[in-house]
Amino acid sequence: MKKIAITEKILKRPVTAIMMSLLLIGFGVFSLSNLKVTLYPTFNIPVMGVSVNYANV
Repeated sequence: MKKIAITEKILKRPVTAIMMSLLLIGFGVFSLSNLKVTLYPTFNIPVMGVSVNYANV
């Protein structure tokens, strides 16, 4: 039995290869547009303030 490499299949059927490539690109663009990414994450930094009054200074 003769094995046909993937490159030979693509060369024999270029329209199928182009359609598969466009489908893959379309899926990538769709996934990228639905991806929820925040540029700066929200976080809370604990802060403590101390106030001291000096008398006669």
